[in-house]
Amino acid sequence: MGVWTKELREGDRSQTTGCLHDYKGFCCLGVRRDIEGTEWLEGNTSYKSFYSDKGDGFHDLLPSVAKQKEWGLHRTATSGELKLVEAFLFGREGADFMKHFRDWHQEMYEFPGPKEPKHPRRVNVLSWLNDEKLDFKGIADILDLFGWDNSDSEA
Repeated sequence: MGVWTKELREGDRSQTTGCLHDYKGFCCLGVRRDIEGTEWLEGNTSYKSFYSDKGDGFHDLLPSVAKQKEWGLHRTATSGELKLVEAFLFGREGADFMKHFRDWHQEMYEFPGPKEPKHPRRVNVLSWLNDEKLDFKGIADILDLFGWDNSDSEA
């Protein structure tokens, strides 16, 4: 188990949606940035969010592409991975949530552009699951299921 999954399971951070970190808490990706020692600076007050000192992107909705690559989350999720996420969600959250996930990834990636992937990137899967309120423990289970947590095993 990596530091990230351990922190998602055992940490005391509140979960938020729509950004890496705001006054309510962190998204699952924001937790990863936080354990890496990111200094959070107050951002746009209309969003009530913070942005990292590393300049992740527009209102820090996702980590930078460089961070996504470092974490291995820039890769496109395979059909097999998406089917396993669906099975996991069915078993843990029920058929409606699983169908909601399937509808999202099929609709969003049904007609990709010439340079676009046919499936969502891993980072988009995690962001979507977080924003649809799958709890941190469920997200940690998915990270472990696929070995997507490459953070050091010791803090």
